[in-house]
Amino acid sequence: MKATLKDRPASWGLLSMIVGSCLLPAQAATYGALAEVRIVDWPTTQLAVDAVPVHVSAAQAGGPAGGYTSAFASARVNTGGIHLVATSNSEATAGPVRTYSSSHAAGGFSDDFVLLSSQAPDGTMVSLTVRFHLSGGIGTASGATAIEGVGGGGTASWSGSFSLAGNDEVARWEGYESESRGLGDATRDGNAQPGDYLMTLNVSLGERLYLNMSGRIDAGSGSQILPGASGTSWGSGQALFGSTFAWGGIVSVVDANQQALTQFTALSDATGFDYRQAYVSAVPEPQAAALWLAGLLAVAALRRRSAVSSA
Repeated sequence: MKATLKDRPASWGLLSMIVGSCLLPAQAATYGALAEVRIVDWPTTQLAVDAVPVHVSAAQAGGPAGGYTSAFASARVNTGGIHLVATSNSEATAGPVRTYSSSHAAGGFSDDFVLLSSQAPDGTMVSLTVRFHLSGGIGTASGATAIEGVGGGGTASWSGSFSLAGNDEVARWEGYESESRGLGDATRDGNAQPGDYLMTLNVSLGERLYLNMSGRIDAGSGSQILPGASGTSWGSGQALFGSTFAWGGIVSVVDANQQALTQFTALSDATGFDYRQAYVSAVPEPQAAALWLAGLLAVAALRRRSAVSSA
């Protein structure tokens, strides 16, 4: 059995419009966040849009007799960084029963700044290289004490984009990754992994540059025991991206003569953020993600040992 994510709710479309608007030039900094969880058909949603950093979370737990499931989602959008968490866990202990949960978190951020340098006049063409940073991880687990008529599975995924636009050029990055697991090996797909990404575009000193970031993560799990079968099953899907998408700072500014400009400013009028520097989270996110992924594998191993000893 593989858990499959359900159709997105209407509120998801609303956030998609918010995040999509981040692809347009910003008039002022914008923040949007959505956290939603769903136990079978019982949704819980939190949506926030504001001109200041926003943080929303949602949680739900329950399920039918003989089954239990829980889901949690959190989205926090700060100036220069988007933090997302989604988890889903399901278990079936007495049948016939089928239980399912899913969680979704998404966020978008946009801002603008002007690149100036005391080493060259406004209008000077330069090659600007910036860094974006993606950190976090996804994982799934599943198992059962009996195979025939008993199953569980989990799914997890992330996707998102960065863009930086000037008057004449746009540098853009898009990536995604997904994992799906039934009673067996996981199937994984994607075109990118967490890490640092460099982007370069030609701009002129004094022009306004528009930064846009958006991302979302999903997790789902399900478990079932069919009529006439006995045993237990479980499934889990987790996606933890402490700094799912983060501004990584300006790497270099080089003029047409290949001379590096080391004295420059990149301040936002709307937020006061200095885009010369990288966004820094107050939480040690990569370590937290590594600990979580290790914990997920440990839980799966304990369940397998417990299943063998009780067989």
